[in-house]
Amino acid sequence: MTDRLDGGRSPASSFGRTRSRAHTDPADPLTPFRILVVVQVTAALLAGLLGAIPAADPELRRADTAIALALLAFSTVVWFVLPRFRDDIGLDIAITIDICIAGFAAAFVPLQSGQFEVGLGLVIFGVFAAYFRPRRRFLAHLLFIAVAWTAGAAINPRLPTVTDVVVVLLAICGISLMVSTMAERLRSQALYDSLTGTLNRRGLELLAAPVAATAARTGTPISLAMIDLDSFKAYNDEHGHIAGDLLLADLTDAWQRQLRGTDLIARYGGDEFALVLPRTSEAEARELVSRLTAAHPARWSAGFGLWHPGEDLYDALAHADRALFAAKRSRTPLPQQPGPAGANDGGTLPA
Repeated sequence: MTDRLDGGRSPASSFGRTRSRAHTDPADPLTPFRILVVVQVTAALLAGLLGAIPAADPELRRADTAIALALLAFSTVVWFVLPRFRDDIGLDIAITIDICIAGFAAAFVPLQSGQFEVGLGLVIFGVFAAYFRPRRRFLAHLLFIAVAWTAGAAINPRLPTVTDVVVVLLAICGISLMVSTMAERLRSQALYDSLTGTLNRRGLELLAAPVAATAARTGTPISLAMIDLDSFKAYNDEHGHIAGDLLLADLTDAWQRQLRGTDLIARYGGDEFALVLPRTSEAEARELVSRLTAAHPARWSAGFGLWHPGEDLYDALAHADRALFAAKRSRTPLPQQPGPAGANDGGTLPA
């Protein structure tokens, strides 16, 4: 059997460790809802305290009390109801309604200082959307924030000049866009392999979850493939690790140009890669992977499996990895189509 970067360990042991790490650090989909509820309750308590001050203007007290009650009532909906919505739509609904409440406050708060505080509060919702929502949804929320703030300031012109309104608007947009840009960079660093540009294990885990959810609803199959380069350790020993890195980057770039937009590819470790292929039978997965041989002269072995509904991702990948291990041990070649010169040169990597 060809040497592997995992030192020849069995696939069962390596997948067992991977699965235990994945389950000790889960991506909790309720976290953003909980944070939003904390923000809402904090704002409600602050508004309630202001509304309870006896010396305050009666109109201001009524407005603060109404805002406090609205936020408290809606926080229960955010906690118990909205997380049940599919595709994380509940979080977008929560942000939208919070923006509406803030816009109402900006339109009817009776003091200049109160309107300014509402503007600062909208910064919080902009930052929240920037961190927790995809880029397009965040931009939609940011546009709605700008409209709500501008409309509230137009209905209730408490701030002395238009410049004050614009300054608050620029602060909301500037801070939110900065956080969004930083969050995108952090996600890229956390979810993608820096060498090949493919997903890493964590990225595969997160992006495969909605693929599995969609397949469960539609009844379509998901195929998995584990790919391991042949003789990669020997190639590294002969040509050096820099050459090996360049080979991996070039190879994965060629693969990604051949894969469909819905397919997921991840660098699983060293020279081993995982593919998640939605709406694909195992036979179709074999055909798709065999077509990758025409994209690059490097040779590899592959194992395949189906991701059954309700099955853990790492259990499903373990089936494909065992098939890969068996293919390596038996030296069973992957069915190949004619490729560029060197593609069928007996399992060696290009010099």
